[in-house]
Amino acid sequence: DSFSYVLDTLPATVPENQIVTTDTTKAFEDLEDGLWYFHIKARKSGVWGNAGHFLVRVDTKPPAEFKPELNYITASTVLVDRALVSFFTTDNFSGIRKYEVGVIDRSESTTVSPVFVEAESPFQVPLSGSGELSVIVRAVDMAGNVRDSSINVKPPSLVKNFIKGNIVYILLLLIGVLLAGFVIHYLVGHHIIRHIKRAIEFIKKDEAMEHNQSQDESNRPN
Repeated sequence: DSFSYVLDTLPATVPENQIVTTDTTKAFEDLEDGLWYFHIKARKSGVWGNAGHFLVRVDTKPPAEFKPELNYITASTVLVDRALVSFFTTDNFSGIRKYEVGVIDRSESTTVSPVFVEAESPFQVPLSGSGELSVIVRAVDMAGNVRDSSINVKPPSLVKNFIKGNIVYILLLLIGVLLAGFVIHYLVGHHIIRHIKRAIEFIKKDEAMEHNQSQDESNRPN
């Protein structure tokens, strides 16, 4: 026939044995985001029952900001078949309920709205031609709040894809070229230096011979 209740942020509060209302509904407005607990017990024929505790999640904020990440799936060395869009975010109060993904062809009219489908990460995006796509990821929390984030997807250039697919061999080739250049520089450099030293010694010997000859001529009697 009557009730006693308390709404607070403590999980085990027990309402006092005092009649608060005889109504069977109660509305609370302007509650801050967070975890609240509704504690209630009923009175029947002058006797109070045990307290019941109910968790209330108040969540008016969208999930945390996030940025999707892009990776490519290659069918061969230079052929890109699909792109993988990975995404993840969190929600402090109610938790993430689902993700939805919509894809827009950026070459079409800007008034075109994407069709969102429920998806999981990573989401595969098929690539065709050289057109650029915009992938919009929508995170929805348990309270129905929404956070959108997007990333542009386009096939990478053949040069970039070739380098990415053969990065190990390219690095090995560069290392080989550097080693070969070092060896050639060492051998040729030492060979040139040896010839320069010989030339200097030859010049010194020639100058010494000319000096000796000039001294001999000056020492001869007239």
